Amino acid sequence: MTTIYLQSPEGEPLGAYEPERDESVMDCLQRRGVSIKGSCFGSGDCGECALLVLSGGDKLPKPALRERRTLEKLKAPPTARLSCYIAADEDMVVARI
Repeated sequence: MTTIYLQSPEGEPLGAYEPERDESVMDCLQRRGVSIKGSCFGSGDCGECALLVLSGGDKLPKPALRERRTLEKLKAPPTARLSCYIAADEDMVVARI
C-alpha cells in the first residue's frame, strides 16, 4: 500500500496516510482530517494546496500547464506541486510550504 508522509516545514513528522487508488494527495489528506486549503475546489487556480515533494515523486507526471502557471505565480520552489493535481503511486514524503 502506498503511504503519504506529511511533515511540517521544519521537518517534524505530522502523520502517515494511505490514499485510495488514484486519489489526489489533497483529497487523501482532507479525508483523514488534515486541513489543506483550496478555495478553487481542485481546479489548480488558487495554489493554496501547494506542498513540497521531498521524496517519492519520481513517478509523478510533469506539471500540466495550469499547474505550472499557478506554481510560477506563487514563485514556488522546483519541488512544489499542487496537492489537488497529484496522486501518490509510490510512498511519498511531502511538507507544507
